[in-house]
Amino acid sequence: DSQKRGNRGEYSSLADDLNGVCHQLKHNSSFIINLCEVSDQLEYDEMLKTEYKALHLAERKSVISDNLMMIVQGNKADAEFSLNTYMERVLKDTIDECFDEMGIYDGQPETLYEMKEVLDDTGAFVEKKVKKELPTISMIYKKLLVKHHLSDRHEEAIGLILDSLKDYVRMIAYVEVDGDYHFIDEKQYVALEATGQKPMYQIGDKSYPITVIRGGKNYFDGQSTVEFNSDCACTNFDISGLPDGERPTARQVVMSFITEEFSKNNSMNFNSKTSDKLVVILDECHENYPFQFMRRSIDNAYRTQRKRHCSTWISQQALSDGSQYDEISQGVIANTAI
Repeated sequence: DSQKRGNRGEYSSLADDLNGVCHQLKHNSSFIINLCEVSDQLEYDEMLKTEYKALHLAERKSVISDNLMMIVQGNKADAEFSLNTYMERVLKDTIDECFDEMGIYDGQPETLYEMKEVLDDTGAFVEKKVKKELPTISMIYKKLLVKHHLSDRHEEAIGLILDSLKDYVRMIAYVEVDGDYHFIDEKQYVALEATGQKPMYQIGDKSYPITVIRGGKNYFDGQSTVEFNSDCACTNFDISGLPDGERPTARQVVMSFITEEFSKNNSMNFNSKTSDKLVVILDECHENYPFQFMRRSIDNAYRTQRKRHCSTWISQQALSDGSQYDEISQGVIANTAI
């Protein structure tokens, strides 16, 4: 939902009328969509006529990499080929490291979960299978910060990525001493701040000043705070309050989140009880067409949603918008429902 009507997006009243929910993306908001969100999904075996859970992590990693490259590139001119290649390589390797560290692996949906003690409805602790915490922009940033010190060949590429992601980090506090990075837990740093004195970090018998990064565009950093409810008739993601320059990137990340968490959970077997009639509306979609990574993301969303019996609608200024790009003319305009 991209255009304002009053202090909310123009589809907000529609969601209200349908007893739906509205999620507003704002600077320094507690509402978070994790850019690195990933879920398992239902697949259908036509030979055996059965459904099974699958985890297509390699495919999802590619989307996460594209989303990060969109943040890095934005509406800036493309970097030279070698620098672009370095940036993509560094991001892909770092994303791999993050998921490996979490013990989440492609083709193994069971690795997405762990057993944990949680409170049940009676207030008692019970063991339950829950989704693991996922990598975040902050986790990726920390790994790149350390690599930046170690790598000469990719130094410029990593520097550009760090500069671009800085605004999207919720909070990172660290001390760098002789090339070693000491990261301070957010709660620990907040406690130091509360003393009213300049926070310092003790290493041995020396105290060091703490470097703090707090980005304003932090709505994609952290564990997701939203889940789709199949009983909810309408879920509206309102990006209309963001500055014009931020909306294309926000639209792409939200769209990929919807595809991963909403569309992919619909069964490919339309006769199944797990298959519903779904509609996804992408408002002001033409604003994303000039960017290569966004066109690829839109094309991927369309193809995925068609397989999942999901009707995709686009809102743009003219039918010809984007027709000069193959991904849009063949993947979107040719396949769109409305």
